[in-house]
Amino acid sequence: MYSTAAARVLDIEVVRSVVAERVAWEAASLPRDAAAARIGWHWSDLARMGEEGRITTGRGGRYLIADLDQLAEEADDEQYITAQAAATDVLEIRASDWKYVEAAGWICPAHTYEQEVGRRRTVTVALYRLGDVRALREIPGVDWEAVRGLPKGAVSPLREYAKRAPTRAAAVRGFAQTLADRHGVTVWAWASPYSGGWELDWERIEDLPTKETVRQELADDAVAGSYAAEITLCPAWGEVAARRGRCWSRARPSSSTSLSGQIPVSPANLSPRTGGDNHPIEDIVSDENHCLMP
Repeated sequence: MYSTAAARVLDIEVVRSVVAERVAWEAASLPRDAAAARIGWHWSDLARMGEEGRITTGRGGRYLIADLDQLAEEADDEQYITAQAAATDVLEIRASDWKYVEAAGWICPAHTYEQEVGRRRTVTVALYRLGDVRALREIPGVDWEAVRGLPKGAVSPLREYAKRAPTRAAAVRGFAQTLADRHGVTVWAWASPYSGGWELDWERIEDLPTKETVRQELADDAVAGSYAAEITLCPAWGEVAARRGRCWSRARPSSSTSLSGQIPVSPANLSPRTGGDNHPIEDIVSDENHCLMP
């Protein structure tokens, strides 16, 4: 609330100017959801474009209509979409066939984010640039018509292309070794029979590398990046400690010790099943679907 005395001393022309300016902005702009609906984009893409300075934003979190229309014409391919939308809406194939597209090395996520699942767990959601997905239709030698309309359970023709690319297990282990060498830390990877995905954790030296750093490095990895949505980083120790033991693949730096000069942390220190003898268990899982429990 303002005092009457304060209101009376205001410059009426200044007030009129401010009001006119705000009315003009309201008329020339749209709120977030209406802006997204106008051009058929997801609101998160508009937010990203705003952060990049490619669309004018203003009071009330609104977007300039003129910029919206120009964006729809000039930057349509720069939208980010999920794997589900990429498969079913753009390529018109089964969602289950998308894993072969990624495994063949034809595309990698443009961005990833963490989505909460339940109360204490998150999963990594991969997003793909629309233009990159559309470009897949032009890959020479791929008969997309043969893939479209396949019934549930039918073998996908794309499977043959995926066989030529590294398997998910090889991709994850390769990334684990790269991570170990890059940061001089011990890295563990585990193929979970419960979630069907992989879990990755690593030694910390003065709290580094951070989870955010590793997530970005995973997204940037030309091979493992395509599996980012299937890799959980930093799983809760309390939930996995009892099953770590011999199930975890371990990647150590190329040198014999970590950057800290200390013996690397190992599952033996953390799991009560190992006896806590402080000697790392060297057990590299050869099949991601067969993890022997101690």
